[in-house]
Formats: sequence, structure tokens, C-alpha cells
Amino acid sequence: MYEGGTQTLEERVTQLEQEMQEVRQSRAVKPIIESEIPWWERIYGTFAGSEEFLSAMRAGREYRESLREPDPDEEEQASPQ
Repeated sequence: MYEGGTQTLEERVTQLEQEMQEVRQSRAVKPIIESEIPWWERIYGTFAGSEEFLSAMRAGREYRESLREPDPDEEEQASPQ
């Protein structure tokens, strides 16, 4: 609880309101939609050197390759005639 001082209650409230306004302005964050920087540029490099990321990329590539039809030219080269 406040115990005396030279400021009146009104002066203290005014000062607190000004300080709160400064805090709000300093912590103001633009919504993502209004950001000038595209999302892909904001996250670029986030996973650089991450073993988990590289593992996920390998798994995705292996899965996509497993869905492909075998290439007849590759089969001919692989089997001896």
C-alpha cells in the first residue's frame, strides 16, 4: 500500500497510465498477416544443421520414391542380358 509522498493520487494514476502506454507500445507486435516479411523468409534457416530435419527429408524422399512406377529403362540396365 502507498504510504505518503508528494504526488497526489491523480498524479500517480496519470504517471502509471503513461508508463502502461509505453509498455504497451514497446510490446506491440504486428499480426503475422500484416508483417512485411513473408513467412518463408522469417523461418529460413531455422532447421539448418538439424539431424531431425535431415532425417525427415530422407524419410519423405524414400516414401515418394517408393510410390513411383519402376522405370523400364532402369530395369533393363539392371538385369543382365
